[in-house]
Amino acid sequence: MREKYKVTEICELDFGCEGRPEGMEDLVQVRLCSAAGEDIILQVPDAGLYEQDITEGSEVFLMDGKLKKALGNDWIEKCGGKMDAQGFIRQMERLKTGETTVCPFCGGMVLMTAAENGKYKFSCDSCDMYFISECR
Repeated sequence: MREKYKVTEICELDFGCEGRPEGMEDLVQVRLCSAAGEDIILQVPDAGLYEQDITEGSEVFLMDGKLKKALGNDWIEKCGGKMDAQGFIRQMERLKTGETTVCPFCGGMVLMTAAENGKYKFSCDSCDMYFISECR
């Protein structure tokens, strides 16, 4: 699983009295802290933080130099009514036979990770998302 970071600080860049150069994307400086206490500082587009609701205190993954908000586990809860239920059921049946699919949140690999008494757990190998099914 990818390492998860906590956003400890978000600061606007200071361009002095000249202001941000015309046409330059609005960037912010983000400080991340790993579970091991390692700090990482990067500049990222401010709009991307707003799109994903990343704020100070958010947990994120760093993927190819971009931040992806950790969605906090339950896949179905996060998707809400936005998913194609029939497509989801077909996909779940394929996963139960050992196939894999791509995680819609991070691009990692989703596979069945547990099966017991008619309950199935499907997890992403790259982020913190999972879902549990009791369908037979």
